[in-house]
Amino acid sequence: MEGECSMLVKQESTYKSVFILARTFRRACQGYLFEVKIGQGSGDIMGAREGIPVPIDAQDRPPLLHPVTKFFDDEKSHTVFSYNGSLVAVTFNGPSKLYMLVTASVEPKPEGRVFDTETKSFYNFKRPKSFGRGANLIPAYGKLYHLGRWGLREGPAFERYDPCNDCWEPLPHAPAELFRGIWTVTGYAIYGDNILVSFRPYRDNVFAFHVIENKWHPVSGSISIRGRAVVVGDTIYALSTAFQMVKFSFDSSMYSIYNHKAEYMVHLGNLEFCRVCTAVDNSGGGRQPIWITTFQIVDSPHIKILHSAVFDVDMTDYYIYYSFTPDCEDDEPKGEETKGPQEKRCKRKRDCIE
Repeated sequence: MEGECSMLVKQESTYKSVFILARTFRRACQGYLFEVKIGQGSGDIMGAREGIPVPIDAQDRPPLLHPVTKFFDDEKSHTVFSYNGSLVAVTFNGPSKLYMLVTASVEPKPEGRVFDTETKSFYNFKRPKSFGRGANLIPAYGKLYHLGRWGLREGPAFERYDPCNDCWEPLPHAPAELFRGIWTVTGYAIYGDNILVSFRPYRDNVFAFHVIENKWHPVSGSISIRGRAVVVGDTIYALSTAFQMVKFSFDSSMYSIYNHKAEYMVHLGNLEFCRVCTAVDNSGGGRQPIWITTFQIVDSPHIKILHSAVFDVDMTDYYIYYSFTPDCEDDEPKGEETKGPQEKRCKRKRDCIE
């Protein structure tokens, strides 16, 4: 069925896990991973208090959501020491593996870390040569791509990581138009043989990197993608930089806007989605809420809200950086050149970090 995820890890379970990676404004390299359970089909948010995103009275707080683990916290033996830096993360090489890189002003530069949500274990992977504060990670076609600044003159560096060999290879730099001034990568989508990257210098631009030709191509039209887009058939569903949900086609620049706002969006399969967001709560108490809404696209362009609820988090001044579910793999359509046999997962022997 169109839109169904290619594999359910918990086929026998009645729920899907959605993980939320939060970063604090005070220490951008520090991460907190939370787990929320969503009822299969119903969209029910288990353990949360029902409600819509409205100010929460200090005397009527929602249930507390505790982190599964913390990343790059000096109280944990498996992480590096805390310092000024920035954390980037994506799921890669399996739906339960969270690959993370953190910038550092110390030597030697820390290696990347991987956290497996199934085994709750950590291990290392090699960091890219050009990794810095402007770094972005993009998983596609069994490889991990890194796009970031290498220098003011060189422009945005581009590298590709092979998990089986634990090595990075250089790729053609991004187009020169992108680094004439300040630019930011806002999101991406995987379609056919292309990685669509949404840049935002002075206006929204989308460029496509063809993974077989190893070349960048501009995409006509103006559309912004925020976070990872979901591709179902020939349609791309994404959040825009205006916090609205949009759908569009890669072949044409035509797109439509759904009247639905979100901080981060996760596809649960069968055109069902979960969106998570937060906002600073000034009611006091040292807590900050996480609002969660599940919804389904029924008759385009209509959205059916399934459930809306809220948790409390026992900290403030954080924002949601990334969210994912290990119970549904990404199933982007491949082009003729990248279809081939499915790539095997790399099963190298790794030393887990206790």
